[in-house]
Amino acid sequence: MDNIIVFGGTLEGRKLAEYYREKNIGLTLFVATEYGESLIEEGANIKVHSGRLDSGQMKNFIETKGAKTVIDATHPYAKEVTANIKEACKQIAGVEYIRVLRESSSFKDSLCRYFPDIESAVKYLNQREGNILLTTGSKELTSYSGIKDRQERVFARVLPLPEVAEQVAKLGYRGKNLICMQGPFSEELNLAMIKMLDIRYLVTKDTGAKGGFPEKVGAASKAGIETIIIGRPEEESGMSFDRCIEYVNDLYKLKSKRTVTICGMGMGDGETMTVAAKKAIENADAVIGAKRLLNAFIFKNKEKFEEISTPDIVDIIKTHKEFDRIVVAMSGDTGFYSGTLKLSEALEGNKDFDVQVLCGISSPVYFCNRIGRPWQNVKMYSAHGRDCNFVSIIKRESETFFLLGGKTGAAEFLKTLSDNGLGFVTVYIGENLSYDTEKITKGTPENLKEKDFESLAVALVINEKAYDYVVTPGIPDEKFIRGEVPMTKEEVRAVSLSKLRLTRNAVVYDIGAGTGSVSLECAMQAYCGKVFAIEKNAEGCALIEENSKEMGITNLEVICGTAPEALNDLPVPTHVFIGGSSGNMDEIIKTVLKRNPEVRVVVNTITLESLAEVIGILKNNGIENADIVNINVSKNKRAGRYNLMTAQNPVYVISFTGGR
Repeated sequence: MDNIIVFGGTLEGRKLAEYYREKNIGLTLFVATEYGESLIEEGANIKVHSGRLDSGQMKNFIETKGAKTVIDATHPYAKEVTANIKEACKQIAGVEYIRVLRESSSFKDSLCRYFPDIESAVKYLNQREGNILLTTGSKELTSYSGIKDRQERVFARVLPLPEVAEQVAKLGYRGKNLICMQGPFSEELNLAMIKMLDIRYLVTKDTGAKGGFPEKVGAASKAGIETIIIGRPEEESGMSFDRCIEYVNDLYKLKSKRTVTICGMGMGDGETMTVAAKKAIENADAVIGAKRLLNAFIFKNKEKFEEISTPDIVDIIKTHKEFDRIVVAMSGDTGFYSGTLKLSEALEGNKDFDVQVLCGISSPVYFCNRIGRPWQNVKMYSAHGRDCNFVSIIKRESETFFLLGGKTGAAEFLKTLSDNGLGFVTVYIGENLSYDTEKITKGTPENLKEKDFESLAVALVINEKAYDYVVTPGIPDEKFIRGEVPMTKEEVRAVSLSKLRLTRNAVVYDIGAGTGSVSLECAMQAYCGKVFAIEKNAEGCALIEENSKEMGITNLEVICGTAPEALNDLPVPTHVFIGGSSGNMDEIIKTVLKRNPEVRVVVNTITLESLAEVIGILKNNGIENADIVNINVSKNKRAGRYNLMTAQNPVYVISFTGGR
């Protein structure tokens, strides 16, 4: 026994059948034509019948099936069919009639003209010259017979069925004046048809968004032609599609877990998707994603929501309870700088959803294949919308891949490399990957930096000199621009950095930075972090900037000021080097310990008095286990054929970790 009968080969009717597929309820979908029947696959609980019935035949059909609920999801202009369904339901006790209403379009355009009926529209068209495109279907073509010169200037778009073509051919529509196509039609296709046939007037009904009305009006507007709109029948009472789903679910106490499938879409054109992702999309009731992804042909018949924000995606999923199978489209692979993790976490623990993740083809894999390079040795990063010290990364790695975009577009990326001593590396830039407009450019940053590129792009960088990059601390003193500002010498720097125990993601304060020798060494070691060089001397600040540019250091920021005041607006430090305190040692140590009780600190002093002061400050702040090293360095000086050793000032290196 069937619980529900649905009348309507419309999109709404087909969606109802798909929604209730494999649920604990029987459903029969009744459509007018065999073509409509072919669009729906029958299942264990879904039956499909075709044919046109009068009210008496409908009554017999409903009684035979033993249905208790009849849903009228027919076309909003099918007045006679709706009247027959209502009449049939009235004659059967205990049968509930539900009318599904299609929302009319709110689209308005100065070139739209509304007419109450076909007759008035024909009268208007007979006063105008130019070709006409009829998109109202085959059943009412007879009503347009009064258009003058119609065999020359009227073009009819109908379903691609033999019986329809035969019917309209008898009315004089044949050859170039007959267009047999199955929708939905995109705005671009409508526009192309308008231009090809030199159409001046497009005739349509207000079939709403689901009937392709906005795409018709949008195309006509872009072409600068008039849209002739045949007014809808009188207002009906009923409920929306979404409300119908909720009502029937409550009526039959249908509860089921909804599936949310997060799909990696590959590059976005639909051809680089996995078979699993395609299958999930084919079975989906609705899809959510970026506009670029939803433009893929595979989504043409799907309910689409353009959204990329995780909270808004979650809101759509929770609000639209009529959708049991939802696909969220993610570009590339779900595991490579994707929104998948954030969305999965947002849906985690919700008992109403079964969340599945299907991987895709990532952009580095696709891109390396396109340029003929293996990717097993490529280090992969994103500089799109996130901080990325790509200059230091490229110096260290022989092959690196970057997602580009936002403030770090391809042009800015190439210019930064060129300005920081990497103008010689080989770079591949990829734009619009997998699309017809795909473009791959090869060159060096030096010769590509003036070119224009798409805002979203990818880059593969080959640095054959990466193996020569020195990773140990101790830059030779002569490499620095000195001036008259004090500088921590090479050997002391090497020991001090060793005592700092830097990580590559460290956030470092260099207080009393001088020429920036320690700051620059820290920036090279903590190449995925950030270094703040705090210096009160204006000349010193200028020297740090100059040395930073000379060495191609991009993750260092100079703060001109005196600590601890200059530290107020900086991120929380993980490591602090104090080379000069301007008499504020106690306040500086208290400040950094307050900001991070587990901060790693190294202090350099020269005099015994300063050493004693630091030891006293540490004791007062509960630091009992400081490590103190005295460094005595002598360096050779050539005197003829002899090397004389010249002693430098001894330096005390005090190191400790807060809380220990």
